[in-house]
Amino acid sequence: MKIPAGIADGGKIRLKGKGQPGPGGQGDMIITVSVAEHPYYQRKNNDIYLDVPLSFSEAVLGTRIDVPTLTGVTTVTIPPGSSSGQKLRLKGRGIKSQKSGETGDMFLVLKIVPPPNPDSRSKELLQEFSSRNPQPDLRKNWT
Repeated sequence: MKIPAGIADGGKIRLKGKGQPGPGGQGDMIITVSVAEHPYYQRKNNDIYLDVPLSFSEAVLGTRIDVPTLTGVTTVTIPPGSSSGQKLRLKGRGIKSQKSGETGDMFLVLKIVPPPNPDSRSKELLQEFSSRNPQPDLRKNWT
């Protein structure tokens, strides 16, 4: 049996004439496909989502990173000033639709990961950075 590329979880495959015999002849066998979760990618329809961890400095300064895609590794530019939760789209890097033949997109979801145990000098530098780069009240409208 051949499983079509890009079949979704819960998709069905019909094997004509492979089911139980009935009054009209041999029936069809219907197989429901269960697709295992991937450790990195999440699928939404024909789009693929990948959480991309970034350091604080990579998010602020920007960087270039290698990203695994369904067709191999590609280099992506992370723009300076990127925010956690921001999405970058790689057009046509998702899953090919079985019905339309169109290919979905891949979305990189940026996740800023702070250093787990910054030393005292790093904390001082971050305090200085914060003082030199004031921001408006980010939670102004909460109350």
